[in-house]
Amino acid sequence: MKIVVKRTDYLETMTIGELSIDGRFFCYSLEDKCRENPKTDAPFEVAYEKVQGETAIPVGTYEVIIDMSMRFGREMPRLLDVPGFRGIRIHAGNNPTHTEGCILVGMSKVGKGKDLSGIGMSKIAFNKLFDKIEAAYQHHDNITLEVA
Repeated sequence: MKIVVKRTDYLETMTIGELSIDGRFFCYSLEDKCRENPKTDAPFEVAYEKVQGETAIPVGTYEVIIDMSMRFGREMPRLLDVPGFRGIRIHAGNNPTHTEGCILVGMSKVGKGKDLSGIGMSKIAFNKLFDKIEAAYQHHDNITLEVA
C-alpha cells in the first residue's frame, strides 16, 4: 500500500494536504507548519528549522507500521525513521493544536484559502483509513507513506 500526502496549502500555523492511497484521493491531511528550506541541498539538520511540537515532518518516504500508542491507549499507525522526530502517528484531529508533528486526517477542509482553519470529519476519515492500513498490515503488505 502506498499512501501519499501531497501538501497543497502552506499556512502560518499549519500545512494542509491531500492524502491518496495507491494513486486515488482518499481524504485531506493536516500537519504542523512546514519549515523545510527547499533552496538548499544541506543535510536535514542544517536545512530544517524544527520547533518542537510545531513542525511538519520532512519530505520523504516512510515505512508505516501499526503498534500500541501509549498516548491514545490503542493500536495506531506509526511512521518509522522520520529524521529528527519520534513517535509520529497518523490520527484524528481537526486543527494544529491537535498535532505535535503527527499527520491528522479529515474528510473536509474547514474554511477556504487563507481562512482555512483546519479539517473536518476527522474521526470518520481516521477510522476508514485505519481499516485500510490494518487490512494491508495483517496481509503483511509493505505500507509506505510519502510526503511530497
